Amino acid sequence: MNNVILSIIAKISSMDAESKQLAAQVEAQSLLISALMLGHRQGRRRIGTGKQRF
Repeated sequence: MNNVILSIIAKISSMDAESKQLAAQVEAQSLLISALMLGHRQGRRRIGTGKQRF
């Protein structure tokens, strides 16, 4: 019986770690997309003002 309980706890712990890793990946992707969108907006402003940089 103890082995079953320990096995369940180990599985729950593993699932918790996997879900935290997935949440971190989603957050990192969200930050990357936000940075790309911000960079794109700033690039469009530069083009519109004639102050284009390469």
